Amino acid sequence: LILSGGGLNPFTSEIIAELIESGEQARIIRRLREVYSNNMEVMATAVEKYLRPVCSDIRYFKPTGGFFFWVQLPLGLVDTWELNEAAQLNHSVSFFPGAKFASKGRGSGL
Repeated sequence: LILSGGGLNPFTSEIIAELIESGEQARIIRRLREVYSNNMEVMATAVEKYLRPVCSDIRYFKPTGGFFFWVQLPLGLVDTWELNEAAQLNHSVSFFPGAKFASKGRGSGL
């Protein structure tokens, strides 16, 4: 048993150091960027195909970095909390309603 004394875990630290020193970390990051970029394009295509015909005022923002795809619906169009529940129940899809990212209120952003 190795005691870390509250510091970094030596075993995990050694694995990470090896990934960095061998260049494997850079390969993994390149691959993740490809995967997330592809996922973002699939999402943008789906928004255009399925949501735009229903709501021409929909706005979405393709991320240039990060992890989240932001969709904004016209204010008052739909309760996104209820939409999320229906999406989960009927299509096995979920999202975080915009209010989760706001300081108050129940916003209309997906």
